[in-house]
Amino acid sequence: MIAFVRIHNLIADSFHSSTGKTYRFRVHNVGVSTSLNLRIQNHNMALVETEGSYTMKQNFTNLDIHVGQSYSFLVTMDQNASSDYYIVASARFVNESLWTRVTGVAILQYSNSKGKASGPLPDPPNDEYDKTFSMNQARSIRFVEKKETFFMVIDYSSDRRLDFPMQSY
Repeated sequence: MIAFVRIHNLIADSFHSSTGKTYRFRVHNVGVSTSLNLRIQNHNMALVETEGSYTMKQNFTNLDIHVGQSYSFLVTMDQNASSDYYIVASARFVNESLWTRVTGVAILQYSNSKGKASGPLPDPPNDEYDKTFSMNQARSIRFVEKKETFFMVIDYSSDRRLDFPMQSY
């Protein structure tokens, strides 16, 4: 059986970006049984929305997305463009031999990149069966109060989607 991790606003297996710009990623876990962990090599993900409601901006280096959850986060292209970077989505709370078979990988490519992504994939949280990290992360998310003003400027000029093919057994 083939499963997909689908990230809205991306197409193919790479996301092309420009240095200094900030992009909004909208992520949905439409699975029925497996939580996912998403991370972008050497980049912070600023969570700004969940389930259609704005959240207090909070930075994550990796983010767990549980079944049925949707998140929007902002990523600023503020890294050295000497190489491309990995975008990784992997299953959570499964044994390591299964994890290696259900990891989706894409490439974040700066417009002025000088080389391909290299080295090992960014590590997932090191808590294969300990749900504490994931629970604390979920509990840390706070919605913006209605009385507060929240502005978010995002360039919606692209309509791209990225599918990570993953095999599950």
